[in-house]
Amino acid sequence: WLVVNNSTVAAAPDGTAAFTIYEMPVGAFTGTVNLSLLGLRNTKGLTGSISATSTSPNSPVVVTLATQRSVPAGTYQATVIGNSGNLTHAVTFSIIVPTTFVRIVPGSLAFPPTQSGASSSPLTTTLTNYGTTTLTISSIVLSPQWSETDNCNGSVAPGNSCTLSVTFIPNASNPFKGTMVLTDSDPTGTQTVTLTGTGTGDPQVTLNPPVLMFGSVTVGTNSVMTSVLTNTGAGTLTITNQQ
Repeated sequence: WLVVNNSTVAAAPDGTAAFTIYEMPVGAFTGTVNLSLLGLRNTKGLTGSISATSTSPNSPVVVTLATQRSVPAGTYQATVIGNSGNLTHAVTFSIIVPTTFVRIVPGSLAFPPTQSGASSSPLTTTLTNYGTTTLTISSIVLSPQWSETDNCNGSVAPGNSCTLSVTFIPNASNPFKGTMVLTDSDPTGTQTVTLTGTGTGDPQVTLNPPVLMFGSVTVGTNSVMTSVLTNTGAGTLTITNQQ
């Protein structure tokens, strides 16, 4: 049978919701199951994608539903059909579109591996106010390991946008997951951006050989020797100068 990890998901601030579909073998409904996504044509502005057109017991697939700003607040359904030989099974799930006048795009920021104690290059997301009144931002709170700057200045006028720049600053060689939560005057009250990144260890450098002994060299001639630089650490080594 097909099962979904969560049958109802509220749209994120970027208007999307993700569902994970799993195959649970039952009788002859097993092995590779071909999938198709249905039910989206009934709602203008609702689109969807599926990460794979088939699944197996150890290969879940992700269905992402996306809503345009034109989609009214409400609950909308989609269905995945699975075919295994002559057997067919369907699983239905729903996206809840809240009453909101803001969008944050993208709704998630994935940072590249960053050396522990260092700062990543910033990634940005854009907050847009589609309402008719000024959006007032009362707080922006980030999980540890992240910081942000922005040009919102505490509010966004109707029809305008502002940019938030987020920096990843890991303090250990571990994967990290976090959030950036904006509290504001929108009817939803808060908007959450998901944050992910991995801290890496320090570089460890060796030179082999560490010393080059050229001995006597005739004037006007060249003598070439080599030394191999190796980074045996967990972090990326950045070379800024060679002399």
